[in-house]
Amino acid sequence: TENPEEFQSMGLYLDCLSHLQKYNEADDFCRSLSKDALSNNYIKSSLQKLEIRKKNIDAPSLENLIKEFKNDPKNLEALCNLADKYFAENMLDEAFELLLNNYRNNKEEIKKKILEFFEALGNDNVKTQEYRKKFSSIMFS
Repeated sequence: TENPEEFQSMGLYLDCLSHLQKYNEADDFCRSLSKDALSNNYIKSSLQKLEIRKKNIDAPSLENLIKEFKNDPKNLEALCNLADKYFAENMLDEAFELLLNNYRNNKEEIKKKILEFFEALGNDNVKTQEYRKKFSSIMFS
């Protein structure tokens, strides 16, 4: 497939399967993709989102993760788990705000997590653009 629109369509299909929590079907579809498709940015973005969601299948509930983080706000693992859960639940503003508000406490790890989310959403995503600006202003202030 040389047509970029086909790659975009494949990425959207993966996003749909991911949102519907049809992870086995998504995995089967991924195994059928060519190396070209797997190296395409649309597909890579969709695969990143899929992995974040799959990682959260057996994660504690959002309420439990919030409680865990509030009990120990300096716990980086609790913070990242909560950010991942927000992202997996498509609560993107909450995920990014949580990370940005805690950036100064653990810059390198939080930067990695923010960049992971940017990659998963893709450069053209409105939330990536919005939070990239906010992140830049925090980094350079």
